[in-house]
Amino acid sequence: MVSHMGRLIVGTCISLMTVPSAAGAATVSLCGTSVEYASTPPAAGAPPDASDLPGVWVGDWDRMLCSALVVESVSAQGDVTAWYVYGRYPQWNISQPGKYHMTGKLSGKTIVFKGRSETDYSIVDAHTLNDTYSNSSGQYKGTFKKQ
Repeated sequence: MVSHMGRLIVGTCISLMTVPSAAGAATVSLCGTSVEYASTPPAAGAPPDASDLPGVWVGDWDRMLCSALVVESVSAQGDVTAWYVYGRYPQWNISQPGKYHMTGKLSGKTIVFKGRSETDYSIVDAHTLNDTYSNSSGQYKGTFKKQ
C-alpha cells in the first residue's frame, strides 16, 4: 500500500506548471505548493559541478513524500540558494504542503543544507540528484530528477 501511495504522490508531484512572472522570475506549482523563484546560471568561478544545478528538481523521500528542490543560484564559493517544497503526508504528521528558503554549500558533487535537519544532495549526473535526509526519527533516501 505504501509503494502504491508513493507512486500516486510522485505522479502528482511531477505535473509542473511554470508561469513567467517579473523579469527573470517564474512561478511553479509543486506538491500542492506554488513557488516564485528566479534561477540564474552559476557565478563565474563556481565549482565545476554547479553547471547543471539551477532549476527545478522533483523527487520524493522513500517513495512517500512528494518533494522538490528549486535551485536559484550557486556562488563562486559554492554557496547554494534554493527553495525546498514538500507535499502532504499524514503518516509523518505533515498535514499541509509547504516550502522554505534555504542555503547550502556545494563541495565536490555534494550539496549540504543544514537547518532544522541536515540534507545532503549528491550529483549523479546532469539530470539526477540522490539525497539523504536525517532527523531525530531516522534517515531517509530519495532521488530527484531535473525538470
